Amino acid sequence: MIIALSILFVIICVATVLIILSQSSKGAGMEGLLGGAASNVFGSQGGSDVLKKATKGLVAAFFIVSLFIGWYINGHSKQTKVNSPALDKYRQKMMKQKPAATQEDLQEMEVTPTETKDTDK
Repeated sequence: MIIALSILFVIICVATVLIILSQSSKGAGMEGLLGGAASNVFGSQGGSDVLKKATKGLVAAFFIVSLFIGWYINGHSKQTKVNSPALDKYRQKMMKQKPAATQEDLQEMEVTPTETKDTDK
């Protein structure tokens, strides 16, 4: 699933970049590339309206797929477990050690707060 989403995400990114680069702020982007043929293909306004709509759609798809990938990875990352010989050796070493203080040790100590004197007088 994540591979398919990643491929879709890359396709959306490349298509967005290509469409944005083919536009111009004054409407000469597609006109300059096709030598005036864009007005015949896309209508009298050239490709500016079509490219603007395509850009909006691709940017919306970019955000939706980005959010979905983040949600999907977050939900599935908790199920993974890292296995390595070094990590297993460390886990075994930590399991053999006694904790610094157990709950029973803390109850036996019966720690009470001490009074402090104000020395700044």
